[in-house]
Amino acid sequence: MTAANSAALASIWLTDYKPTVSYVKRVLRDPALAEDIAMQAFVKLGERMEQRLVLQPRELLRQITHGLVTDTVRLKDRRPLPSSFDEEASEQDSFGAGGYLATDNTFPVEFDAAVRDMPAELRDVYILTELRGVSKEEAADLLGISRRTAYRRAAEATTSIRKELAA
Repeated sequence: MTAANSAALASIWLTDYKPTVSYVKRVLRDPALAEDIAMQAFVKLGERMEQRLVLQPRELLRQITHGLVTDTVRLKDRRPLPSSFDEEASEQDSFGAGGYLATDNTFPVEFDAAVRDMPAELRDVYILTELRGVSKEEAADLLGISRRTAYRRAAEATTSIRKELAA
């Protein structure tokens, strides 16, 4: 890495690391995972800066972080939903009989199944907006869909869950 790129990356680290972690933590509600994703984003940024001249490294960092967060959301079936932003609570989550959504048996098994069985595009929006508290506008940005689509998918997901639970 050139000295100029190294200095630019160090400068971005100093100003953007904490805001990057904060953003990821707000979306995923997992402080440890937020740190990991932020580190991955900076490593990828450094790699890309090594490969070519990057004219807007902060924008590239935002895009990389967005991609990593989106990938994590899409792989959420492998990740538990923490019960709060609190690191201690995140480490102590228990996963009840209902599966990855049933934290301390908060959600019934039927709810868990209804969420798992819905189409992925609806499930992604529903988990972000209803279970993780992300606004529909921010969910749209994270998932790379229009805001109108995010609102529609959230409504469809809610309807789907209601129908499934009523059956």
